[in-house]
Amino acid sequence: MFFRVLTVFAGLSHLFYGITALFDPFFIQEYARYGFSKQRILIGFVQAVLGLLLLSSFYFPKLRFFGALGLSIMMAGAFGTRLYIGDSAIQSTPSIVYFVINLIILVNNVNSRK
Repeated sequence: MFFRVLTVFAGLSHLFYGITALFDPFFIQEYARYGFSKQRILIGFVQAVLGLLLLSSFYFPKLRFFGALGLSIMMAGAFGTRLYIGDSAIQSTPSIVYFVINLIILVNNVNSRK
């Protein structure tokens, strides 16, 4: 039950954030601050798709691995970006928390296949 809730939470969060990154003026400015203005649409789209993979994994379990792996990599990159641009620990917290959440989902998925 815990992993199902975690998967739904992560899937919905990344789907929402990915879509929001496409249209919200705040996030458009944030991506410029990160130095990723030109990549914002691609990053937002990929994040939304990976969130959908997590949500779809209840019907297609093999998708959970790819969604969690992709989002773990993205969140590690987001954390690295936050460190590189000199963001505070508070500003960097969401990326590391979501990295850990996606890593937990990934490890649980791999262990449940054994």
